[in-house]
Amino acid sequence: MARGVHVRPIVQSPGTEPDPVHASARVVEGAVALVKAELRLVTSEVRTRALDVAVSMALAVSALAVGQVALLVLALSPALATIQPWPVVLGMVGLPAILALAIAVAAVRRMRASTARGAPRERTARDRSIEARAARSAAPERRASRRAASERGRLAEAPEYP
Repeated sequence: MARGVHVRPIVQSPGTEPDPVHASARVVEGAVALVKAELRLVTSEVRTRALDVAVSMALAVSALAVGQVALLVLALSPALATIQPWPVVLGMVGLPAILALAIAVAAVRRMRASTARGAPRERTARDRSIEARAARSAAPERRASRRAASERGRLAEAPEYP
């Protein structure tokens, strides 16, 4: 997109016939503004999704690392039991295991929430009725603009008599 391109707004005085060039320029300005807004929206959604994925992956990796610590302590528990009493050894194994489980649950919940947010929702009857109403209300405007365009075309094709 080219930056720095400014189109001055078109002001039409009341009671004058709309100029097709100015009308098409307004349509193009509106379309460009819409595209820019859509691009900003998509960019922000992509950033949000990327952040969600990064946090979810960091949580999953952390859960695996803490789980490995729990497995290491569990593997060393017979040797630790000779030095420490069993309740202390069970606490040494249980604490990282519970922590790993909690982090894994948080990671899974975050992943599910981020995928559910991006899933398309099912269209309800209310959505369909709103769309139908919008289509019906736009139809007369389209017919009127087509009639006006055909009238302009007929007037342009009419021969001039002296």
